[in-house]
Amino acid sequence: MLYLIEPDIFRIDNIGISGRLNHGVNYMRWNARDKKENNDKNPAAGNRISHYEIIRKVGATGLGIIYLAEDTWKRNKVTLKLFYEDQKTDAQIKQFMIDGAEKALEIHHPNLLAVYEVGQVGKRDFIAMEYAEGMNLKQLRVSGRISNEGVIEITRQLCSAIKELHDNRMLAQNLIPEQIIVTHSKQVKFINFGMIDTSASTGSIESLPADIVSFMSPEQINDRDIDERSNIFSLGVILYTLAADRPPFYGQTAKSVAQAVNSVTPQAPITFNAELPERLNRIIMKMLDKNPVHRYQTIDEIIGDLAYFKKTPEYETYAPKKKDSWNWVVIIAFIILLLISLWGYIKELIMKQ
Repeated sequence: MLYLIEPDIFRIDNIGISGRLNHGVNYMRWNARDKKENNDKNPAAGNRISHYEIIRKVGATGLGIIYLAEDTWKRNKVTLKLFYEDQKTDAQIKQFMIDGAEKALEIHHPNLLAVYEVGQVGKRDFIAMEYAEGMNLKQLRVSGRISNEGVIEITRQLCSAIKELHDNRMLAQNLIPEQIIVTHSKQVKFINFGMIDTSASTGSIESLPADIVSFMSPEQINDRDIDERSNIFSLGVILYTLAADRPPFYGQTAKSVAQAVNSVTPQAPITFNAELPERLNRIIMKMLDKNPVHRYQTIDEIIGDLAYFKKTPEYETYAPKKKDSWNWVVIIAFIILLLISLWGYIKELIMKQ
């Protein structure tokens, strides 16, 4: 099964080590189902786009169609994004996406989804990307509580991916569970190069889905300068959600979630997961400090603290289910009743003798 994440909301960060959010251009909506495709112009299975042979269509977005394809030169599967040719496509956002893909071509890391090629066929641009099979963190969490060993290893690999971006003077974009895939071989793939769905700028935090706002740092919400520490906060929210099996910040609306991010100190994740290592609990809470000065200052610091834990690449994905204590109560009560009955029977035999 292919998981290529294209959220309805995509936040654009400045491509640099720091930047300021501009709410006039950073938040855009798109309902892909409202896009009317011209099927006569879109290739079907068996057709080729450059040297990529279409296997099947796997989705559609505001800017184009996503295909599973085969690279006929290298004989490996790829994910192919083919942009629409018509004039309705937002040229500014499309160009931003292409520029981002070209930047991603320069970065190679096992925990970052790779971009193979940015090209054009006729008047249509395309982007060829790594094909990854697995489940994103949101889907993984819905399937069951992730084991503590799993949380540690996922954290370790995510930190490695984000460190690579920071070392290349880039900030991680769209740090949310849907953008993080855990493959069948338990390798983490962060989709830093996102797929944009857009029709119009909304211009405010309040217009965003609450679950997107819950992963934003206070600096982002308050339109302040952001740097690596903003990524660290967002990563902390993800890790808290995995470890505690619940998000640290709640709210019915984006505004109420934003207020929680700004003012609420969440209960420690160990409160909801008694078996969580205390050291990991402290790591997560430090990442979630409202004040960037009091957080970890670099990803390297987190990696250093994670070195305390033994590496378990073959970790069990899910925590073992706790046995129902009521089962033991029933069993013990049954044994007691059995012993009482047996003693009564033995006593009756003795009296008859």
